[in-house]
Amino acid sequence: MRAMRWRRPPAVDVGSCSGYCRLALLAVIAVGVALRIGVTLTLDAVADGPDATSYLRMAETLATTGRMRDLFGNVAFYNAGYALFLAPFFRLLGAVPESAQLPSVLLGGLSIWLTFLCAREVLSDWRWALVPALFWATYPPALMYTEYASKENLMIPLMLLGSWLLLRYPRARRKGLAALVLGVVLGATLLTAAATLPLGVLYLWVVLANPDSDRPLRQRLLRIAALGLGLALSLGPWLLHTNHHLGSPVVTSSGGFNLYLGNNPNQGSGLFMSISDTPIGSSGWNALRDELGELGASRRLGEEAVAHVLGHPLQALALGLKKLYLFWYPPVHAGQGSNTSGLEAAVRLAWLIYYVPAVLLALAGMFVVDRSDPRALTLYGAICLYWAVHGIVYVIFRYRLPIMPLVVVAATWCVAILSARVRSATARATA
Repeated sequence: MRAMRWRRPPAVDVGSCSGYCRLALLAVIAVGVALRIGVTLTLDAVADGPDATSYLRMAETLATTGRMRDLFGNVAFYNAGYALFLAPFFRLLGAVPESAQLPSVLLGGLSIWLTFLCAREVLSDWRWALVPALFWATYPPALMYTEYASKENLMIPLMLLGSWLLLRYPRARRKGLAALVLGVVLGATLLTAAATLPLGVLYLWVVLANPDSDRPLRQRLLRIAALGLGLALSLGPWLLHTNHHLGSPVVTSSGGFNLYLGNNPNQGSGLFMSISDTPIGSSGWNALRDELGELGASRRLGEEAVAHVLGHPLQALALGLKKLYLFWYPPVHAGQGSNTSGLEAAVRLAWLIYYVPAVLLALAGMFVVDRSDPRALTLYGAICLYWAVHGIVYVIFRYRLPIMPLVVVAATWCVAILSARVRSATARATA
């Protein structure tokens, strides 16, 4: 196990937060929440698109009948976590689309706070840590998606919570309990977005390769068992549900379907494409689903996707690299509709101004931060693992939204290190 040893992270005073710090953080959260409330009052697109409509239907059917079904009558085609989260609000506020907006605003405020906590794990000065929080409080896409019934609204705080716990894990006094909590959070994240599955590698690595390296192997294995127990507690009830209704314990039934959308003879853009634009077409998909059920049909398409990749390896490799490139493509693409609105143009310009420096600085940070620092591996590992999975399926630009808070933390860390180096060099020059 010595090969997996991490050196202990540098001491960072993450516990202290002065009165000014708390006041500034509350002000940033208040600004973010106010902006999100303004968006929900101004826009009218909460149920825009089949994804949003399906999540709303899932929450509505669960709240009113106790049996969750999506817009097409499927059991587990869409990730269940977001609808499970929304259902209590639908029972309390009424089964109407607007009931999804209050939780989105609350999740937005929580995400700003968690962004600050993640930043505090790598930035000793709370003023630097406020920069990512302020970024996320005012980042245009984060504001806009408060209006939509989108699973990303829940993914973001869950991924931030997991990242914060991973960054804190080396300092945890009761690592068994910490591993258990990590497992619960990972399970909830997977239930909300199956695309976060690669992050499980990072969770496993952090639990195994921690600074407490003088402990016996038995204790490490117990911590892995605690991680697995937390995962089972979080995912177990849903897996039992899908096993009962679909015949297999799956988190979602759409894995093969999504793999096929990203890997079929008609796929060349790397972006999302409708099933109607694939060789099987809408009618073929509907017939296959009627014949095999939602899980069987999806698995059949997954087999066809794998066969296509194996039959065209160089083409699949080139397409995968294109997807990885497109994932970070600057927001200069046209939006839905005619894109002639002055407000939309202004929002997109602001988005571009926020986005480009953040991504470039985070990239530069890979060469600036101490790469032997376990916090760097955790932070950049989360970003890269989440990025990698989109080279396998397809790209939708909103899919990068959940990882952007960590990108901004990395970018700010880079700037803070460079700033300290400049100050140190200046002090030596003037001494």
